[in-house]
Amino acid sequence: MTVPQVATRKEWLAARLELLAKEKELSRSQDAVHAQRQALPMVRIDKEYVFDSPSGKVGLSDLFEGRRQLIVYHFMWHEHGKGTQVAHFLESALFSKFGLPAVYPDNLADTALS
Repeated sequence: MTVPQVATRKEWLAARLELLAKEKELSRSQDAVHAQRQALPMVRIDKEYVFDSPSGKVGLSDLFEGRRQLIVYHFMWHEHGKGTQVAHFLESALFSKFGLPAVYPDNLADTALS
C-alpha cells in the first residue's frame, strides 16, 4: 500500500478543491444520465403474462395491486438449492431483520412489492 505524501494545509486544500470540482462534475454527469434514463419511452406490454401468487394465478397488472409502481425481486437459486449471497442479504435485510411492513409500509409511494 502506498502512503500518501505529507503536505501543508495549503497544498492539501488546493488538492481537495481540485478533487471536489471533479466530484461535482461527475455528479452533474450522473444526473444528466439519470434524466435521460427517465425520459426513455415506455413500451406497451401486450403479452398476457401469468404468475403464481399466494392467491393463485394472476396477471401482470394484478401484481401492482392497484398501485402505480411495482418492485419485483427474483430470488436467485444455485443448482444445489441454496440462494446467492446477494439474495440472502436482501432476504435478511428486507424480510427477516426489519420485517417487510417496516421497510415497505402498505402503499409506500404507491408501490407494490412482489
